[in-house]
Amino acid sequence: MSTEHLINTSIVISMLSIGIIAITFLIMFVMRRGVFGGVAHQQLRRTKITAQAKIVRMWETGIMVNKNPQVGLLLEVMSEGHTTYQTEIKSIISRLYIPQIQPGVTVPVRYDPMDPQKVVLAL
Repeated sequence: MSTEHLINTSIVISMLSIGIIAITFLIMFVMRRGVFGGVAHQQLRRTKITAQAKIVRMWETGIMVNKNPQVGLLLEVMSEGHTTYQTEIKSIISRLYIPQIQPGVTVPVRYDPMDPQKVVLAL
Protein backbone atom coordinates (compact mmCIF):
# COMPACT_ATOMS: atom_id res chain seq x y z
CA MET A 1 0.00 0.00 0.00
CA SER A 2 1.11 3.49 -0.74
CA THR A 3 1.48 6.19 1.89
CA GLU A 4 -1.28 8.21 0.23
CA HIS A 5 -3.69 5.26 0.42
CA LEU A 6 -2.90 4.75 4.14
CA ILE A 7 -3.50 8.46 4.85
CA ASN A 8 -6.84 8.38 3.00
CA THR A 9 -7.88 5.25 4.89
CA SER A 10 -6.92 6.86 8.22
CA ILE A 11 -8.97 9.95 7.38
CA VAL A 12 -12.02 7.84 6.49
CA ILE A 13 -11.71 5.82 9.71
CA SER A 14 -11.33 9.02 11.76
CA MET A 15 -14.41 10.59 10.15
CA LEU A 16 -16.46 7.44 10.77
CA SER A 17 -15.35 7.38 14.40
CA ILE A 18 -16.31 11.03 14.90
CA GLY A 19 -19.69 10.35 13.27
CA ILE A 20 -20.37 7.36 15.51
CA ILE A 21 -19.44 9.37 18.63
CA ALA A 22 -21.70 12.25 17.54
CA ILE A 23 -24.64 9.90 16.92
CA THR A 24 -24.07 8.23 20.31
CA PHE A 25 -24.17 11.60 22.11
CA LEU A 26 -27.30 12.59 20.18
CA ILE A 27 -29.06 9.37 21.19
CA MET A 28 -28.02 9.85 24.83
CA PHE A 29 -29.31 13.46 24.78
CA VAL A 30 -32.68 12.43 23.33
CA MET A 31 -33.05 9.58 25.83
CA ARG A 32 -32.16 11.84 28.76
CA ARG A 33 -34.78 14.40 27.70
CA GLY A 34 -37.35 11.62 27.36
CA VAL A 35 -36.61 10.17 30.78
CA PHE A 36 -36.15 13.37 32.75
CA GLY A 37 -38.57 15.57 30.86
CA GLY A 38 -36.10 18.20 29.72
CA VAL A 39 -35.87 21.85 30.72
CA ALA A 40 -39.64 22.39 31.02
CA HIS A 41 -39.88 19.54 33.52
CA GLN A 42 -37.08 21.03 35.64
CA GLN A 43 -38.74 24.47 35.59
CA LEU A 44 -42.00 22.91 36.70
CA ARG A 45 -40.21 21.38 39.69
CA ARG A 46 -39.22 24.92 40.77
CA THR A 47 -42.72 26.42 40.56
CA LYS A 48 -44.31 27.44 43.83
CA ILE A 49 -47.81 26.38 42.76
CA THR A 50 -48.58 23.25 44.70
CA ALA A 51 -51.56 20.99 45.15
CA GLN A 52 -52.41 17.60 46.57
CA ALA A 53 -52.94 14.58 44.36
CA LYS A 54 -54.35 11.16 45.14
CA ILE A 55 -52.60 8.28 43.38
CA VAL A 56 -55.34 6.41 41.52
CA ARG A 57 -53.16 3.92 39.66
CA MET A 58 -49.46 3.09 39.40
CA TRP A 59 -47.60 0.98 36.82
CA GLU A 60 -44.08 0.05 35.76
CA THR A 61 -42.62 1.67 32.64
CA GLY A 62 -39.66 -0.70 32.42
CA ILE A 63 -37.12 2.12 32.72
CA MET A 64 -34.55 2.28 35.53
CA VAL A 65 -32.36 5.29 36.32
CA ASN A 66 -29.53 4.72 38.82
CA LYS A 67 -31.35 1.55 39.96
CA ASN A 68 -34.52 3.56 40.67
CA PRO A 69 -37.67 2.77 38.67
CA GLN A 70 -39.57 5.16 36.50
CA VAL A 71 -43.28 4.59 37.14
CA GLY A 72 -46.44 5.79 35.51
CA LEU A 73 -48.99 7.40 37.79
CA LEU A 74 -52.63 8.30 37.28
CA LEU A 75 -53.22 11.21 39.65
CA GLU A 76 -56.40 12.89 40.83
CA VAL A 77 -55.23 16.47 41.40
CA MET A 78 -57.02 18.63 43.96
CA SER A 79 -55.96 22.28 43.82
CA GLU A 80 -57.53 25.51 45.01
CA GLY A 81 -59.40 27.34 42.29
CA HIS A 82 -59.69 24.28 40.03
CA THR A 83 -62.10 21.41 39.93
CA THR A 84 -60.57 18.04 40.74
CA TYR A 85 -59.07 16.50 37.59
CA GLN A 86 -57.04 13.47 36.56
CA THR A 87 -53.72 13.40 34.74
CA GLU A 88 -51.08 10.80 33.93
CA ILE A 89 -47.40 11.39 34.60
CA LYS A 90 -44.16 9.43 34.61
CA SER A 91 -41.75 9.90 37.47
CA ILE A 92 -38.54 8.34 38.75
CA ILE A 93 -39.12 7.19 42.31
CA SER A 94 -36.36 6.25 44.72
CA ARG A 95 -36.61 2.59 45.67
CA LEU A 96 -36.79 3.80 49.27
CA TYR A 97 -40.04 5.71 48.58
CA ILE A 98 -41.86 3.03 46.57
CA PRO A 99 -43.73 1.68 49.66
CA GLN A 100 -45.03 5.21 50.32
CA ILE A 101 -46.04 5.94 46.71
CA GLN A 102 -48.98 3.59 46.23
CA PRO A 103 -52.59 3.86 44.98
CA GLY A 104 -54.82 5.59 47.52
CA VAL A 105 -52.01 7.74 48.96
CA THR A 106 -52.17 11.54 48.71
CA VAL A 107 -48.92 13.24 47.66
CA PRO A 108 -47.82 16.85 47.12
CA VAL A 109 -47.44 17.94 43.49
CA ARG A 110 -46.46 21.05 41.55
CA TYR A 111 -48.34 22.03 38.41
CA ASP A 112 -48.22 24.54 35.58
CA PRO A 113 -51.04 27.10 36.03
CA MET A 114 -51.15 27.63 32.25
CA ASP A 115 -51.51 23.88 31.65
CA PRO A 116 -52.69 22.08 34.81
CA GLN A 117 -52.18 18.71 33.10
CA LYS A 118 -48.41 19.26 33.47
CA VAL A 119 -47.71 17.91 36.95
CA VAL A 120 -44.63 16.71 38.83
CA LEU A 121 -44.33 15.10 42.24
CA ALA A 122 -43.08 17.48 44.93
CA LEU A 123 -41.47 14.93 47.21
